[in-house]
Amino acid sequence: MTTLNTPTPNPSPDLPGMQQKLRGRLMQLGKRLRSRIALDAFVRGLAVLLGLLALSLVLDFWLELSRPMRVFYWLITLAAAAHFLYHYGIKPLRKKLGPVELAEAVDIAQQNDGVNQLAPRVATVLQLPGMLGDDGALSGNMIHDAVGRSYRSLEQTDFTAALSGKHTMQCVGALLASLLLFGGTGAGMSAAGENVLSTWAQRWLLLSDASYPRNTSIEVAGLSEDGVLVIPAGENATLFTTITTKDGRAIEEARIKLSPANDQEWPKGLDKFDSEDFRLELMPMTGSAKATISAGDQTLRFKIEPAARPRLTGLKLTHTHPADPDNPKTIDFAGAEGEVSLLDLNEVELVLTANVPIAEIRDVQEVLDGDDAGGRPAIQRVSENVFKVKWTHLERQRFRIELVSEGAGLVSQPIPISIGLKTDRKPSVRLRYTGVGQRITPNALIPLTLEARDDYGLVNAKIDLLRIRIGEDAGEETFDPIVLHEADPATIKEFRDKQGLEVDEFGVRPTDVIRLTGVATDNRYSDSPGGGQVGESTKVDFRIVTHKELFREIIARQQQARSAFRQAIEDSKDILLKLREAEDGVQAAGQSRRFRAIQRSVWKVGRELERSAEEMRLNRLGGSKEDGNQAYESMKALILEPLAKLHDQTMSNQRSALEAAANADQVRLDQIRADQVELIDEMNLLLSKMSRWDELLDAINQLSEVIDQQEQLKKKVDELINEQIDDLFDE
Repeated sequence: MTTLNTPTPNPSPDLPGMQQKLRGRLMQLGKRLRSRIALDAFVRGLAVLLGLLALSLVLDFWLELSRPMRVFYWLITLAAAAHFLYHYGIKPLRKKLGPVELAEAVDIAQQNDGVNQLAPRVATVLQLPGMLGDDGALSGNMIHDAVGRSYRSLEQTDFTAALSGKHTMQCVGALLASLLLFGGTGAGMSAAGENVLSTWAQRWLLLSDASYPRNTSIEVAGLSEDGVLVIPAGENATLFTTITTKDGRAIEEARIKLSPANDQEWPKGLDKFDSEDFRLELMPMTGSAKATISAGDQTLRFKIEPAARPRLTGLKLTHTHPADPDNPKTIDFAGAEGEVSLLDLNEVELVLTANVPIAEIRDVQEVLDGDDAGGRPAIQRVSENVFKVKWTHLERQRFRIELVSEGAGLVSQPIPISIGLKTDRKPSVRLRYTGVGQRITPNALIPLTLEARDDYGLVNAKIDLLRIRIGEDAGEETFDPIVLHEADPATIKEFRDKQGLEVDEFGVRPTDVIRLTGVATDNRYSDSPGGGQVGESTKVDFRIVTHKELFREIIARQQQARSAFRQAIEDSKDILLKLREAEDGVQAAGQSRRFRAIQRSVWKVGRELERSAEEMRLNRLGGSKEDGNQAYESMKALILEPLAKLHDQTMSNQRSALEAAANADQVRLDQIRADQVELIDEMNLLLSKMSRWDELLDAINQLSEVIDQQEQLKKKVDELINEQIDDLFDE
């Protein structure tokens, strides 16, 4: 009989405990493996980043890369670093490694094969107990036995031994090498010039356009720290550049490039004015541009930004005088319109409006006046671009304003403003007379016109009269003035009125002199209540003459006019003779200039007769007031109006015909000759009326003198009778 000896089964192992312990050991391995992967990815990414930045330091110092190029380089650098971080870090770490995968990774790292492989045994411990209960596959004893043997074989295995310490040292070394590369590059570049690293940091971290310190230094006047040069928009500007070198060598050439070119040719050379002074005249610009100046081993990039130069767009002055407190007056004017003068005691407010926000407003005149600037009105801010000045006007005020724009810092051209002091002058008075001369008859009518003006206002306007008598009872007599205007308080500043003065009301006789003076009184507010100032016109003297004497003077002037008219008739007859001798229209047209001269002479005759007729009417040389007017109207109807018609119609038509006679045929020439004959007949008729009119006036004046003599004789007889009657009663 055969007996089978089988091993006695071990006590049932604690399978869950084995699995938990083995899984924990492998998870520790996983944590250390992930930290190694992260360290490796970080070092690779940082090394690439530092390496490219070290390269950027060299390239930028050498080429001074533009801002877009630096941004592009940054994108490449960050993309490269991100690529290494993702490929060697994020991507591996995203894979989830279980215990079996970790054991397999150890087998690969240690090159285990056959019975030495760890992954099958780890799978036995962790996965085989899952088959318990399936007796058709394996028995429970066999599973327990396999798991126990596998676990015991793994208890002494150091999974972390597969992790090489050399890799960590390599990572640390690579990190130190990257730092040394960047630091060494920076130290080397610092030896080339001071502040290289700080300039690189500004250019690459702050993206500024600061230039690296080199042997050559370029400075642009007015350039801000952020690399912006502000110039006046739409104006010519000068670019002032100072170029120096550390070794003292002079720079002979400097070039500039502008983009956009603004209709100019670029690049171009800067004009050299001195060993270090370079300039360039810029054409008017309205849009921003980028500029690059190159000289020696230095390149300066900056931005040109046109900005509106500050100027005044509004200048409004409001003034109120205590004489008229309810009526403030406003003046809107530009600074170039000249001076404005105001009366004293005005309350003045001057409002200044600028085209842009203003950071500062300066009164340069205050600096120029120095010690004399005391008591000057202060300029007050109303808003960002509106200012005002207020004062009581007692003396002339002068300002010289400079505006400094906010942001751009541009200074305006000096703006002169002058508010003068207008002294309160006396009223200006003008007394005019028309229609008569300075020799008048005792019963003449003098048409007068009085004009008066004043700054504040007119209290009154009048005409003073003085009679000066010559002879046995010589002397002067003042009459009550003729008041034309009177108002208190004064409400008007200008006055104009006409007045007819009847001379016979003042008892004048031939050889007397009537003196007239226009007088006006103003409302001098500043001197109240001391009364106003008095202004007088030029004195006008009228000498009284007899009717007969003045009549002879006027008749003599009329006879001169009649002689001129007679000469015009003779010249017209001579033109008629020339027209009859003319063979064609051209010869007839040659008389047009002479005819125009005759027409002007007739116009002068008409004007002289009209003036003399008006003087006769106003001096009552045709008899009484009513008779004088009737005589004037008669002369107007018989002589003046026909003479005006002769000039305006008949002679004008004949002149037009003569001017157009060059192309006239024989029929038209005959008509021109016939019209000339009619013209001469009409002129002879008028001349005859003038002669008869003089005879009529002479007769009328002789009759008037007889009547005057009779009246004087009657007056003397009445006086003699009254004296005799008085004597009889006295006895």
